[in-house]
Amino acid sequence: MASRLRPTLLEVIYEDQTCGIPNRTIYNSVLCLRDMAHEASEKNLNLILINLDQEKAFDCVNRGFLIKIMQKLNYGPSFIHWIETLYSEANCRIINNGWLSDPFLLR
Repeated sequence: MASRLRPTLLEVIYEDQTCGIPNRTIYNSVLCLRDMAHEASEKNLNLILINLDQEKAFDCVNRGFLIKIMQKLNYGPSFIHWIETLYSEANCRIINNGWLSDPFLLR
């Protein structure tokens, strides 16, 4: 699946995104943060940095929107069908402080 998506990733992923992109690493993000802090210091500007952990971010994707984007990028009906199959009737469980919830349907 990754090799199928790779050719269009750079078209749909912002240039500052580093996770999962070939030749981009967390170090690119660290250098960008360092440069912003340096510029703010040099220009005597206030700077606020916010860290948002997007672990499992794909779980929050609007699946209808995802399918439309894949159609627009010409992924083909067979590939799109497999993605829809992976997402349909998916069950989840939550672990919180060692407690595992009952399975529930991912919508």
